[in-house]
Amino acid sequence: MTRATVSANPFLPGWVWLIPLALLVFFFEALHPVGNPAERIVGYSVLIIIGATALTRLCRIEKQFDLFEPLHLTFALFVIFYPVRALLAVWLDDAWFDPSKVAIWKALSASALGFVSFALGYKFGPGKSAVRRRTWLDRGWNMERAQVASLALLLLGIAGFAAMRFFGGSFFYFLLVDPDIKGPQEMTAWFYYLLWMCLLLQVGALVQFGVWLSTGRRAVWTALYCIVALLSAFLLARLYTVFCVMMLTLSWHYKRSKIGAIQVGILSLSVLVYLGIAGFYREWISPSNNLVGTGELAELAGEQDQLVLRYVVANLQELSNLSEVISMTPSELPYQFGTTFTPVIFKPIPRALMPSKPLSASGLFTRQVSPENYDSGFTTAMGAWGEWYLNFSWPGIILGFALTGALSSAAYRAIRATNEFGRVMLYASFVVVLLTWLRSDFNSATTYGLYYFVPAIVTLAYVTHDGRGPLIYRGVPSRRGPLLENPAK
Repeated sequence: MTRATVSANPFLPGWVWLIPLALLVFFFEALHPVGNPAERIVGYSVLIIIGATALTRLCRIEKQFDLFEPLHLTFALFVIFYPVRALLAVWLDDAWFDPSKVAIWKALSASALGFVSFALGYKFGPGKSAVRRRTWLDRGWNMERAQVASLALLLLGIAGFAAMRFFGGSFFYFLLVDPDIKGPQEMTAWFYYLLWMCLLLQVGALVQFGVWLSTGRRAVWTALYCIVALLSAFLLARLYTVFCVMMLTLSWHYKRSKIGAIQVGILSLSVLVYLGIAGFYREWISPSNNLVGTGELAELAGEQDQLVLRYVVANLQELSNLSEVISMTPSELPYQFGTTFTPVIFKPIPRALMPSKPLSASGLFTRQVSPENYDSGFTTAMGAWGEWYLNFSWPGIILGFALTGALSSAAYRAIRATNEFGRVMLYASFVVVLLTWLRSDFNSATTYGLYYFVPAIVTLAYVTHDGRGPLIYRGVPSRRGPLLENPAK
């Protein structure tokens, strides 16, 4: 052991002592009979946040804080969806939230157990030696092919929006929330394929962004392309807009300049404001869901906190749904033993052409607890915690999240092993899959994964250097200019 690896302090770091301290306070607060249930569940939620924070610091791979490390992303969603949501429920006095119910306590405990399993699986996942090997992704790019690919994706994306206007009758077709427009009985076979075409514009923007990062050329065109991609996401859904911003930000973070805490705070606040205003706007433009009267619209628009409560907090359904799943499984809803993961096999076939295709976890749960919403085309987010419990109970949460943590660790180590933009593109797609699974279910995650992974892999296979053609640019441009690789060597 070298001198540099030995701590000068003979004792453990101070933050490590938070773990046993949090456990002691937890057993006192959670099992002590005094105090009303609301106070005890607030204390339990705060202890979960403290314990999860310490565990995240202990299990992270990088020595310095990295916002886009999967462990930190999972920690953020876990805290918001479960302990923070419980605190908001107590504060807002939500009708569904009854802290005296055992299912609520079990749901919070299950969420904490899942995150602990994820963190441990992440920490003890594949080592650096397993992902250090260089692959075809690490080859240089043929810039002429990259320009052709980005332009082709731009044209295909524009063609998708034109087709949306023709088939859907409006550029806002995907943004509308009316069940009579996009209900299961009216959902046409072209819906998801056309949505995929529109999303190609975002992949093309990433490719062009990578060209600019590698060469420093065509900065104005790259900025315009990214703006067009972001504006196109506005016409699809709030979620796709967040994905587009996140992938561009992630690319800048790893290939240009590290994003600090202040930038993260500003970006998070901007996204929060956008979610509230965009949710208000899509309800306004939907024919059968519009708010009544312009006076009511103006009143709601003037109360930003009400916008956030209605269009942001109301979408944090994972805690309530997990408590419902725990309370009704297996008495009312039997364990699925992995069947909610099987729709990925029939993913290319639209449900309109194959009505017997297995349901996703969110669809199955919604059909059980709210058949009228399911018949109208709406589903409620299950979350990975609820899906693992629905399939394999408590062992499913432990083993499933440990496996997810190990896979996330391998993906992150792979991107840190080399410095090529191809890996950054695929890692951005992986982050989309991970966040979608944690928020919704495996079926939705694989859908978004195909939307971004397939065109990204095909494009990278086309633009990576094959030993022929013009000079290839590699790496991030330095102050002395981009590095050149001569293919004749």
